[in-house]
Amino acid sequence: MVSPFMLAYTFWHWPREGASEYERHLGEFFQALEAEKPPGYLGGLSMRHGGAAWLPGPAYLDWYRVSGFADLGTLNEGAVGGSRRAPHDAVAVMAAGGAGGVYELQQGPAEFMDAKVAHWFGKPAGMRYAELFGELAGVAGSLWMRQMVLGPSPEFVLFATRDVALSVPATRIDVSCLWPTATLPLI
Repeated sequence: MVSPFMLAYTFWHWPREGASEYERHLGEFFQALEAEKPPGYLGGLSMRHGGAAWLPGPAYLDWYRVSGFADLGTLNEGAVGGSRRAPHDAVAVMAAGGAGGVYELQQGPAEFMDAKVAHWFGKPAGMRYAELFGELAGVAGSLWMRQMVLGPSPEFVLFATRDVALSVPATRIDVSCLWPTATLPLI
């Protein structure tokens, strides 16, 4: 079921060479964020993301859910403040680069930590949005649509637990949830 309005700030990032503790520091940052959530932050996850045309290679994709555009500013300030500053800075210093985006949930569950694939695609030329959404209605997965262009990723992504047959051309990429996991307990 789709919330009346839910956004996600998305952030692709990749470690610099030799950053062997990157995943551990990333998990510690998310634990700190969950332990003391900024107002409007609804939760998030971090995924390992296979290589894509808009990335320099395999990367990580962080997904920070908020209830509206005003919450993006609160998240931006809150992610690097208070008890979250040190864990944020520890992973940020190890990053070689990153790119972001803002996506809105269109259909399916807001949570998709069990996703194994991401299908990234754009609206085909000449197709109306209503037609595209009609074709995607009922497709299993969590469908998100880009709202703001902050990086070069495609307009849509469908996270799913398995491959999904789509009626539009899409780039299929393997993903796996890094955080939260059973090995990194929630605080």
